[in-house]
Formats: sequence, structure tokens, C-alpha cells
Amino acid sequence: MKRLFIAFGLLLTLLPELASAQVTHFGLNYPLVGRGVRPLGMGNAFLTMKGTDQNTIFYNPAAIADYSNEVTLFTEIPPGFEFNYGTINLIRDVFNFKDDLDKQTTDSGKTDVFRNFVNSHMGEFHDIGIHFPIIGAYNRYFYATLINDDQFAISFRNRAFPNFEIRSYNVAGVQVGSAYKFLEDTLSVGAAVKGLYGVANDAIVTTNDILINNFDDFKWNNWKRGLGVGFDLGVKYDIPDFGMDWLDTIRPSVAVTYQNIGNTKFRWMKKNGGPDDLPQSVSAGMGIYPTLGAVKTALLVDIREINVREDFLLKLNAGAEAIFPSVFLFKPSLRAGVNQGYPTVGGGLEIGFFTWNLAFFGKEMGQYTREKAGYRLASEFVWSF
Repeated sequence: MKRLFIAFGLLLTLLPELASAQVTHFGLNYPLVGRGVRPLGMGNAFLTMKGTDQNTIFYNPAAIADYSNEVTLFTEIPPGFEFNYGTINLIRDVFNFKDDLDKQTTDSGKTDVFRNFVNSHMGEFHDIGIHFPIIGAYNRYFYATLINDDQFAISFRNRAFPNFEIRSYNVAGVQVGSAYKFLEDTLSVGAAVKGLYGVANDAIVTTNDILINNFDDFKWNNWKRGLGVGFDLGVKYDIPDFGMDWLDTIRPSVAVTYQNIGNTKFRWMKKNGGPDDLPQSVSAGMGIYPTLGAVKTALLVDIREINVREDFLLKLNAGAEAIFPSVFLFKPSLRAGVNQGYPTVGGGLEIGFFTWNLAFFGKEMGQYTREKAGYRLASEFVWSF
């Protein structure tokens, strides 16, 4: 992990002051803060999932009301992460790139090294995520957590004009929420507020940038920084059985969320205009939760960012989960789904206070349907007390 940060730090040192004002083109992840590995294994569909773990407030704060009356403390140490296998090769090549540039004494030599580096990775998208609730607590009436979420992305996409796009977007802060049940506990309504300090930088790095400012220290003063406050609302309705056995068996639920209401803007303590807003998002989902013998299952479908004009497939998330009974001290679970048209699989293992979740999933790395697939591995370790 240390080498990963060093490698991306080297990439960031390539960015001159003028380049930092340029705009890169990367798709957004959902949710924008606090995306969990358990949901990723089931196609990142999670809006109607009952509150049973630390993911609730980030997907639908209404599910806070599903927790028990007892207070649960939790943390993720080490932090959860996402990355694609090709990033390992990129990190190696970054160090070689740095060494090769240091050996060059002419502009033509440096230009050749830069073009070779870019061409060797042409068409690649790399996106690394590190995110975790540092420490948090919840019961059926409240949820509070310290959160940190970091995203690093790099893209090589223009063969005619050698360059690469790089982006770093990082937030840290506190998120709190509450929910309450109505209509004989069938309707849950929840809200959350988050105070975030954001730090970001993005640029398009070209040959000219290398020649003018070859590995100058990346200046902290050029980073976009700011403090912002965001609001989320969620509603979840567990459909009654109305005396029908089949409804009692599948236990259907529907949900609607409105996240980053009015866009989460970094208005205070701004430097260089502050990080980009976290855009508002309206989403809806439905799910069923049949129990098959001793196995608890869930089948969910979410339609994300209904308010955004984009291809429907980019909005679609669907998945399933099966939680098996404990064997000795181990409670296993399996997951599968579809995320933006790409397959996902995952699993989990609960051992007392400890839960390990793992996911392998595909996502759209471009801005359009089926433009560029990215397959990634995600892992998280959660301790609950």
C-alpha cells in the first residue's frame, strides 16, 4: 500500500501549476462517499436492504430504523479498498518512467520517454479507492461516524495527442443520521447530514508539461480545498402481506433516496475555488427477502441517478445475496449481480465481532454505455462491538 501511494504521488508531481486548471473526464462512483464492499458484490444494489451493517447511512438513511435498540460500535481497520489488477503493473511502470526520465539530458529524449510511457498504457483506465468509517456507532434511532474516502484515477485515452488524465479527490469528515418508523413499522423515513473537508486536484498531463516542469514538487497551494455540508433523505416501505402467504414469503420492499440535496458544495475555507460539488442524485429501488430453509436471501434492483440524463444501463444495479447459517463460529455469505451492465460476485465471512467482505466487480470507466469496462477487486474488514 505504501508503494501505491508513492507511485501516485510521483504521478501527481508531474502536474504543473497551469495544468491543474484543466478538466478531466472520469465517471462518478455511487455512492459518492462511503461505498461499501458488501453492496459491490451484489451489483451495488442496496437501497432497500435492512439496516444490518455499517453501510446503511451511505445508501439509504431510512434503514437506520431497522437496527436494534442496542448501541453497536464499529470500525474498519485496515481500511477498505478497491483497485484493478492492471494498476499493479502501472505502479511498476511509474517507477521505471521516473528513472528513465532522470537519465535523459535532452528535450527529445524526455519526449520519447513520455510518449513510450503513454503509448504502452493507451486505452487503460485505473481507479483506486480507499474508504472507511474510521469509527462509528449506531442503533435504531441514530447513526454517527467519522468517514474518510479517497479516490485516485488515471486514464490514457488520446493516441493522436500523447497525454494522460489524472485525478485525486479526497474527503474526510463526520456523518450523522436518524430514522423513524410509521404506519405500524412498515414505513421508514430517515435523514443524514455530513460535514466534509474536501481536497482535490485534476489535470491533463502533456509532453510540454514534462519539458517545462519535469518532476517539480507538486505544490500543496495548487490543490483545491474546502469545507462543505451535505444532506440526504431516504424513504423505505416494507409492503404488508395483506393476509397473502406469498407476500409474507417474499417480504417485498421499495425505497427512494435523494442524496446530496441541491449538490454538496464546498463553500467554506475554500482554496483555488474548492473541490467540485458532489452532485445530487435521486434513486429508487425494490427488493424481496425470502428465507429458503435456513438461508436468508435478498434480491434487489436499484435505478440510480434518475435525475441525470444518461444511458439507462449506467443507472441499473441488480444483485442477490445468500446468508447461510453459522457453521461452528463461521457465518458465510455469497453475492452476485450486475453493475452498469457488468457482472459482479462477492462473499463474506462473519466470525464473532469480525466480518470480512470481498468483491470482484465490473464498472463503466468511461462516460457512456459499454465504452470501457473496468474490473476491480474490493475488500474490507469490519469490527463491530
